[in-house]
Amino acid sequence: MGSGVYYKFKTHEPRVIVDFRLSLRSYLDAIWKGNLNLDEINNLMDSLETMKTHKNYVQFNFRLSSGDLSILVNLIHEYTAKLAQDNSVEIKSEALSTMHSSDNAIIYLKQYLEAQKHIFEKAE
Repeated sequence: MGSGVYYKFKTHEPRVIVDFRLSLRSYLDAIWKGNLNLDEINNLMDSLETMKTHKNYVQFNFRLSSGDLSILVNLIHEYTAKLAQDNSVEIKSEALSTMHSSDNAIIYLKQYLEAQKHIFEKAE
């Protein structure tokens, strides 16, 4: 109980945000190290879905400016396109549509994760 109270006062963030950050960090680490796998993709997708169902989802602050989030998601877009090409897996063009608005960065992130999952499943 004591650690739960400490957590609440220390972070001032819902647990779903903390879990999403951890999943995102693990996912990005896997990309940088060349160790991305279906488990990492699924974990981030699950965290995203859990976060989106939270009652205060629209009020969440990710401590990233919309510009920074946009850059991150665009990098994931580029990585996804290269991953498909390197694995000779064709994916639907709408799954890799280029982000037009940083307001929808989370939606685009979900699309790119789904495309990556498809690539890994086809490449196995």
